[in-house]
Amino acid sequence: MTDLVIDIPNDIAKEMKRFRFMNWNEKLVKDILFFLNERKIVESILAKSKLKEEDIEEIDNIVKHDLFEKYYNTKVSS
Repeated sequence: MTDLVIDIPNDIAKEMKRFRFMNWNEKLVKDILFFLNERKIVESILAKSKLKEEDIEEIDNIVKHDLFEKYYNTKVSS
């Protein structure tokens, strides 16, 4: 097992103390595992993808544009 030391701002540490029943180590390990598994899936998909960088940027811009309009109820000219 490897130790990992992280710096947590005092205000966050204070909030965490409110939840003493929480096993923060276990929570962080689960979150890290979730992230790593998610990245494996994404990398697997990307390895098979035929999209070019420009295609990805265009899709990214469309998604961000639509999300902005959805959550801010504002139409943005393209």
